[in-house]
Amino acid sequence: MRRCPQNQAARQTVQVQNPWLLLEGIWVPGSLAHSPKSPNIVAEKCVITEQWSFRIAHWVFGFQVTLVYFAFLYPLAQEDNPEFASSWLDVNIHGINTVIMIIDNFVSAIPIRLLHVIYPVIYGVIYVIFSIVYYFFDPDNNILYPDLLDWSHPETTIPTIVIVVAILMPLVQLLWYLWYRLRLWLFWKIYHLVFCDPTKL
Repeated sequence: MRRCPQNQAARQTVQVQNPWLLLEGIWVPGSLAHSPKSPNIVAEKCVITEQWSFRIAHWVFGFQVTLVYFAFLYPLAQEDNPEFASSWLDVNIHGINTVIMIIDNFVSAIPIRLLHVIYPVIYGVIYVIFSIVYYFFDPDNNILYPDLLDWSHPETTIPTIVIVVAILMPLVQLLWYLWYRLRLWLFWKIYHLVFCDPTKL
């Protein structure tokens, strides 16, 4: 089995020749385009880190949107109205996004780390703060998700937030990590080459 070369230049060559990596047009480590002495390398790494963190947050939150909608909100809507059925817009907003993200994750070369769950947590905290401010502007009408994120009933909203942040987010991040490991395993089975992690170049 061919292994990831120890020499940096050789690692870069392996990555460039890797068709799996070339499917991802956005993720291009700065070390592939410039030498480590390039004045642009710091800026490029900052851009890559920013894009990486936003992408992880998007993957986790997008999956949660699908899960929460079809597991909780949709059944609640059917309890209130047995004839309720999701429109194509609902399916597109709450379901198709996860399908697209699974495909995106599978054809990209972006690594996934378990500790990067901190990024969706930060995003979630910002969203909760926004929901509080939004609610108090018009408490009668500005309820984002009745029975889930409804600050007129903090006794249910606060436990919901704690469960999502402390349990659901880490579980979703774990699922994405396992999906990432499956991707690496398939890469090894197809190319018989250990993937060179671009974050370690």
